[in-house]
Amino acid sequence: MSSDPRQQTSFEQAQFVFDEWDRRARTVDVAGLLDLYRDDATLESPLVPRILDRPGGVLRGKAELSQFFTEG
Repeated sequence: MSSDPRQQTSFEQAQFVFDEWDRRARTVDVAGLLDLYRDDATLESPLVPRILDRPGGVLRGKAELSQFFTEG
């Protein structure tokens, strides 16, 4: 796999994000997790209402994602 993201295939890029998300979540690296998302990211999960005690499972923006990752 190329270290230059511009030369990676879509599969390689997706695999990188998958592997890094797993690694960073396991080490409770919230800042590292957030680095994998754009500022205007949207995340939908059935865990959102359970973890954040709020209706709906959609998070928008890094501030909401940060709260979810920190609490989760």
